Amino acid sequence: MMKEFDQKLTELRVFRFAIVEDVLPPDDIESMREFVVKTEANIGVESRHRGTARHLANLVTLSPMFFQCIDHEKVLPYIESIMGQDLILGSLNARVVRPGDGKQTLHSDIPLPLHRCGSESTVMMNTIWPLDDFTMENGATCVVPGQSPEPLAGTTCRIRCKVRTAGRGSGRECHYHQRPDLAPRG
Repeated sequence: MMKEFDQKLTELRVFRFAIVEDVLPPDDIESMREFVVKTEANIGVESRHRGTARHLANLVTLSPMFFQCIDHEKVLPYIESIMGQDLILGSLNARVVRPGDGKQTLHSDIPLPLHRCGSESTVMMNTIWPLDDFTMENGATCVVPGQSPEPLAGTTCRIRCKVRTAGRGSGRECHYHQRPDLAPRG
């Protein structure tokens, strides 16, 4: 039987995303969530890029509690296996989707011309650190598995995960946030 690390690494290479479970302790998640909710209300900005939401930028500059997201021992090995060890953190932001914000448009975080550099050319990776469970009721993230931004038609799957997980993506995968029509807890 394949070890969990090898299984997740295969998922990343084939589907362009994987879910790593039991990453952050519940107390850390709750502290992060409370911080984002409080701080977003004060210094967050309205974002209309690919759908409406509130945006809180550069979390690691706002609180040291987010440092663990930079090089977490359960997540970093996946990134290094794909991209090597010479890495930089591009950003660590919070996207706060409110009831009524609507669905995010289908997109890839990497511009289309960079997709054409070949399947072995990974220029970035994303990590989603859910601070609320992702469910169909509160807004699952939907992903088109594989490399394809061209054509955008294809199977989508909804990522449903608990707050203690980290979702890894290559940046190439096409994705959007769907059905954020219920109020966040709290």
